[in-house]
Amino acid sequence: MALEHPIDALPAGARVGSYEILRVLGRGGFGITYAARVIGQRGEMVAIKEWFPRGFCRRRSDGDVVEVPGADWESVRDALAMFSREAEVICTLQHPHLVRGIECLQQHRTAYLVMAYVSGRNLQESLREKQGSFKVNPATMARLCQGMLSALECIHGHGIIHSDIKPDNIFLGIGFEPILIDLGSACVPAGAARSSERTYSMHYSAIEQVFPRHGEVGPWTDIYQFSAVLYRCLTGGKLPDAVARAEVKMDPVVPLIEFRSSLPQFPEEFLRAVDAGLARFPKDRPHSLQQWRRLLDPALRRMMGHDSHGAGHAAAAAAPPVSLHPPGQGRAPAVPPVLPAPQQVAAAPQPVKDPLQTAGCFLMAVILLLGAVMMIQKCST
Repeated sequence: MALEHPIDALPAGARVGSYEILRVLGRGGFGITYAARVIGQRGEMVAIKEWFPRGFCRRRSDGDVVEVPGADWESVRDALAMFSREAEVICTLQHPHLVRGIECLQQHRTAYLVMAYVSGRNLQESLREKQGSFKVNPATMARLCQGMLSALECIHGHGIIHSDIKPDNIFLGIGFEPILIDLGSACVPAGAARSSERTYSMHYSAIEQVFPRHGEVGPWTDIYQFSAVLYRCLTGGKLPDAVARAEVKMDPVVPLIEFRSSLPQFPEEFLRAVDAGLARFPKDRPHSLQQWRRLLDPALRRMMGHDSHGAGHAAAAAAPPVSLHPPGQGRAPAVPPVLPAPQQVAAAPQPVKDPLQTAGCFLMAVILLLGAVMMIQKCST
């Protein structure tokens, strides 16, 4: 969604490398993101992120970015160098749940990360649609989690922290598969005015992004932000802002586990894992995706219907086994099932007689008969 064109942004029609700026897509405390087109290639669009830390620099009439009086320009230059290094790494990554980086450019005394343009609806727009096709249920939430965790594992493995995860930066592809956009957001100059709401995303930023005294930004920051996205999906509400959480003694966040009666379809361990990611202070959260996965993965398997101890396993056991061979290849001919014989009345068993026993019985009968004849003759005389 395009924004009103900020006065300090590059104007429509300006050129960056082989691209022409069309409009502003978004801006934050450290940069501006533009929609642009490839010059000479009709219809091919890209997204370009410009390194432009608000409060530290201004734009001259020729488009160049220069420091404002009194700014810590050395810190800005260090952060710019980090942005450029991360942009180069991002352009080497190929991941189905990450927006594709195309190239990193140096121009106007700053740096630009050119990325593929992702069209369609983001998660924020989908959640706003009451009658939309995106439904919050265990299957869609598990798919969202699996895709996002895979994307974050990829960038964390390269030493990159996203630090601006929010529903606007998660696009939903085919089958609601998530695509994480707006990479290159972690490079905020040291000493930046973090407490200004212009330099972070309200309701989704962690306390360490607002008040550095609470700790450094790291993987635990992305875990917090994605947990805040899940909280928004499950409850329909947003978390108190990080400033509000920092300024009160008692944490105002209601844990998800207290919503379990209204979320009976979600495993309790899933709600507790999200709560762990939402801990107010970095020291209380999982410090890596691997740690967080140990809490999440059993619940996600159940939500996807692959739990080996649940109903999904029982249904799988009742289903016919899957053949390991393609049809007609390397498979034994089908054998018809053996059906039980019709029930019959059992006949009395017939004993089998021994031959010698039979002869002995016959001889005994003959002797008895002869004895009976002799007794009759004797009585008659």
